[in-house]
Amino acid sequence: MVASTGSGNFDGGDKVKALADTDDDGVILSEDEDEGVTVGEGKQSWKPDVEPGAEPDEEGQYRIVGGDYEGQGQRSAHAYTVVAIDGDTVTLYNPWGRNDTAEGYDRPQNDIEGGYIRIPRADYEKYFGKTTIEDGGE
Repeated sequence: MVASTGSGNFDGGDKVKALADTDDDGVILSEDEDEGVTVGEGKQSWKPDVEPGAEPDEEGQYRIVGGDYEGQGQRSAHAYTVVAIDGDTVTLYNPWGRNDTAEGYDRPQNDIEGGYIRIPRADYEKYFGKTTIEDGGE
């Protein structure tokens, strides 16, 4: 599943409050969860030899790629892979392998630049105007 920001609403900017893998354990886990969102197979961490979900991740201010991202008056579009969806959040993977932080937000010391980010569903609906689901073709 791929989501595109090409027709998203960036009128209010591109900043979003989100969770990323700030403790480097291969899952995105909030304080009120037991397992978190894994980004690998099944309930395994995407990192080898790491037990997922040990500590909650830190919420931060990140930028969604799209709109006038470069600040040069030109509208841009970007595609993310949709990793997981639940009633309240959407977990995405940025193929750039990183998520840029918003101005004024310092990346937590242990935050890895793996490209995974979990945003509120309302922000997904705002910034991502198109979602494409491919059938395996069988």
